[in-house]
Amino acid sequence: MNIPQGHRKRLITGVAILVVLGLALYFGGWLLFIVLLLTSLLAQQEFYEMFWPGLTHMLPEKIAGLLAGGGLITAVFLDAYAAMMFCIIASAVIGAISFLVRFGCTCSNDPAQPDASLSKSMLVLAGFAYVPLLLQLAFHLGSLEILLVIVAVSSSDAAAYYAGSTWGKRKIWPKVSPKKSVVGCLASLGACSLVVTLLGMIFWGGFWANWLVAGIVINIMAQIGDFFESALKRSSNVKDSGAVLPGHGGMLDRIDSFLFALPTYVLLKMLLCL
Repeated sequence: MNIPQGHRKRLITGVAILVVLGLALYFGGWLLFIVLLLTSLLAQQEFYEMFWPGLTHMLPEKIAGLLAGGGLITAVFLDAYAAMMFCIIASAVIGAISFLVRFGCTCSNDPAQPDASLSKSMLVLAGFAYVPLLLQLAFHLGSLEILLVIVAVSSSDAAAYYAGSTWGKRKIWPKVSPKKSVVGCLASLGACSLVVTLLGMIFWGGFWANWLVAGIVINIMAQIGDFFESALKRSSNVKDSGAVLPGHGGMLDRIDSFLFALPTYVLLKMLLCL
C-alpha cells in the first residue's frame, strides 16, 4: 500500500503523540508534568510568534511571558500557591512595563507605533491566559478524566473532518475557517455528545442526561476554541501556528480545542456533580 509522504508523516507523528500521551497519563506524576510543561511552552511560544515573528522581535516580552507560563505550570504541579499568584501577577505587570518602556522610548510619542501600542504589549498576558492558565487545570483532574476530554475532542475533530469532507457543502463561517461546514459541525456535536455520554456512564455512572449535557457543552466550547485559533492564524496570515509536529502543524494547532474543552469539563464537573 503506497501511503503519500504527507500522510505518512502525519501518521507517524500521530502514533508518537499517542504513545507519549498514553505513558504520561498512565504514570502521571513527574512524567505528566514534563509533558504538560513542554506542551504549554511550545504552544505559548507559537502564540507569541504569530504576532511577534522573528528571533529578536519583542524578545524580552517573549522570554518573560514563557518564564511566567512555565512557572505557573510548575507552581500548580508543586501546589505552591504563592508562586502561582506571583506568575499570574507577573504576566500582567510584564505587559504593563513593556508598554510603559516602549511608549516612553518612542521618539514621536506616537502610541500608534508598531511596538508602542497597548494591545501589542498586552499580548504577553493574552498568551499567558490562553495557554498555561487554561492548561494547568489538567492537574485538577485524574488521568481518566483528562483522557475523557481528549477522546471527546478527538472524536469531535474526526467526525467533523469525515462528515464535512463527504457531505459538507454549506460552509458555516468561511471568513474564519473556510473548510468547516455546517454538516461537519453537527457531526462533531453528535459524536462528542455520544462519546461523553457513553464513557461517562461506563466509568463514573450517575444520571445520563448530565453526561449528555456535558458532551454538548464541551463540544460547543471545543469548536469555539478551534474557530478562535483559526481566526488568530488568519489575522496573522499564517497557515499553521508552527511546524514542531510534522504533518500536524504546530502544538497550538493540536490543542486549540482542548484548551477550551478542558476548563469547560472542570466547571461542568462542579456544576453537574459528574
